[in-house]
Amino acid sequence: MIALGAVCRPRIHLSRRDSSLKASVHTNESASRDSSRRIDLIRSKLCLPLGLAVACTLVGAQHADCAEVIIQGTPKVVDGDTLQINDDRIRLFGVDAPELRQECSRGGKPYACGEISRDALRNKIGNSKVKCVEKNKDIYGRSVSICFIDGTNFDLNKWMVDNGQAVAYRKYSKSYDQDEVDAQKGKKGIWSGEFEEPETWRRENGRGKASQSVRSIPAEENKVVCASGAPIKGNISSSGEKIYHIPGGRYYEQVKIDSSSGERFFCSENDAVKAGWRKSKS
Repeated sequence: MIALGAVCRPRIHLSRRDSSLKASVHTNESASRDSSRRIDLIRSKLCLPLGLAVACTLVGAQHADCAEVIIQGTPKVVDGDTLQINDDRIRLFGVDAPELRQECSRGGKPYACGEISRDALRNKIGNSKVKCVEKNKDIYGRSVSICFIDGTNFDLNKWMVDNGQAVAYRKYSKSYDQDEVDAQKGKKGIWSGEFEEPETWRRENGRGKASQSVRSIPAEENKVVCASGAPIKGNISSSGEKIYHIPGGRYYEQVKIDSSSGERFFCSENDAVKAGWRKSKS
C-alpha cells in the first residue's frame, strides 16, 4: 500500500517506524540553520507531486491542494460500503449500503441484499488496486473517502448507488442523489423490490451482531396471554426507539422482552401505538 497525503507545514518532523520513504523539505529562509530537519513521510504520505510539497512549504499550509490524503492499495471488501487496505479502514463517502446480515425482499421473498451488495463491490474491483481520497474521519476513526479504480476516474461510490447496491447517504452528502433517482427509475438492485433503509435497519438491529438484538431472559417473562393469540412484542432498540413486532414478523422470534428495561407486550397494534411504539418495518 502507498498512502499519500499532505505534509505542508515548514520545519515539522513527523515519523513512524513503518515509514518506507523519507524526504527533506527546507524553506529558503531557514536553509542554513534547519538544513538537517526532515519529514519522515508517515507510511509514505506526501503531497502529490513531490514538487507540490516544496511549494506547500513555501506558500504555507493554507494551500488548497495540500489538504488531500490518498490511500492506495489492494483492498479487502468488508461490506458494500467498507474497504480495508492494510491498517486503514475506509468508509465510502456519501453512500449507505445494506448491512451484511440485512435482508430485503423481492416478489414477497427475502434475499440477502447485504451479501449481494458486498459481492457487487468485490466483483467490480476484482484484482484491481484502488485509490481512496479522504474527505474526513468518522467517529470510529475510519477514513471516509471517495474511492476509484486505481489509475482511472471510475468512482466506486457512484457506481454502487447507480446500480442500486447502496442508497445515497443524504445525511452527509447530496453528491449521489441523482444516481439514486436513476437507480430507482431503472429498478436496479434493491430498488427492484422492498427494503429498509440501512440506517433504520441498524437502529433496529444493531450492526448485525446477534448479541445486540437478542437477549437472554427468564422464560416466565413471555407468559402473556391475549384473546387474539400470540402477543405483540414491544421492543426498545439500542438507540432507545420503541418498536413493536407482530407475530409472523421477520424478527418476532428473535426479539426477547425485558420488562425491567421498559419493554412490554401488547394484545393489539392499537394499544402499542397509543403507548408510543411504532411498527417494525421488517
